[in-house]
Amino acid sequence: MADISIIAGDSRIINVQAKNEDGTPINLTGATITWKAAAAPYGTALISKAGSITDATGGVFKVTLTPGDTSALVGNFYHSAQITFPDSSVSTLFLGALAISPLTNALSAEMFKARYPEFAPVSDALISLVLGESSSVIGDGWLQRDRAQAQMLLAAHKLAMEGEPQRSKGGGVGGGTISGAVKRMKVGDVEVEYAGVGGAAGITGGYASSVYGQRYLALMRLSFGGVVAV
Repeated sequence: MADISIIAGDSRIINVQAKNEDGTPINLTGATITWKAAAAPYGTALISKAGSITDATGGVFKVTLTPGDTSALVGNFYHSAQITFPDSSVSTLFLGALAISPLTNALSAEMFKARYPEFAPVSDALISLVLGESSSVIGDGWLQRDRAQAQMLLAAHKLAMEGEPQRSKGGGVGGGTISGAVKRMKVGDVEVEYAGVGGAAGITGGYASSVYGQRYLALMRLSFGGVVAV
């Protein structure tokens, strides 16, 4: 068995060797693999992924989980693999427990920079402070799966509005900021129309003033439903 612990939003390659009861490798030549995660052992799959056989005679295959997969599966689960052989016979292997922890509980400056490498010049201390500020804004009203992404987007917006990352490089305003008043905005698909620079109306000081803020608003719309007015 292979008990696995992952932080939501991580990518992970799970390597598995399928074995018979006597410990010998299962020959996977010509077989297909379907990896599944469920709330109970052998339960209804919440997510299914195709496995890739890397050593057929050695019984070895791998499953690649993307950030989208792990973000959608926050909680405690069980994972298994269904092997379909060339003769159409099927064998199911129980692989163990799968724990995916919310990223909001473990965000670090390193993780933030991995997601948004454009902020690499910014000090870890500043990023940690802004992540903390953003965490206090993301409450229980958010869907669990969206909280980590919302926290990072809000932190990125705050940093951009403070002139990062250009400020830390000794330059001018942040590259994620947008000049010009907002005339129209559609939260969801982030449809934004900008007036010329110097317009008196608009919300240039708000979330729509940065690309990160726009994505934050779009995510808010998806997480809460209904209409988000700005």
